[in-house]
Amino acid sequence: MLLGQKISKKGGLGVVIRDHLGMIRSAFSAGFVCNSSFFAEAIAIRAGLRHAAKQNFSHVLVELDCSSLITQINSECFDLDVSCIGFNILQLQKSFVSCSFSFIPRSSNSMANSLARSALSVESPNDCPLSSQWLQNLCLKDVTACNGSFFQ
Repeated sequence: MLLGQKISKKGGLGVVIRDHLGMIRSAFSAGFVCNSSFFAEAIAIRAGLRHAAKQNFSHVLVELDCSSLITQINSECFDLDVSCIGFNILQLQKSFVSCSFSFIPRSSNSMANSLARSALSVESPNDCPLSSQWLQNLCLKDVTACNGSFFQ
């Protein structure tokens, strides 16, 4: 870091909602201000659950590459810096018939990470057109890397 340079506190989130076959049902990204990547992960989970609830999904599997946050959600015991968002996540979790959280390696989460990076350059939330070739290529890469089940 150069002396006198301000540290950016801008974060980006990327949310990808897939059906049980791995097909993209919805994708969006948004930029926001945050203090840490851990906080940004919690914000992304909350945004994804809100989006899934608005689309009337009943069974949700949240896949993310932050195992320590999964541990905190499953134990319902949060670090102070994410406690408010954590309890929002727990409340949203109750709105689904089933909602669980699973770790996936970053290499299997490239689509959401790419959307999050792209959000750093925009000022407002961006619904991504599902017909976008860029999005389809990312989806294929993730499905190939991770043969598990996704959102229902």
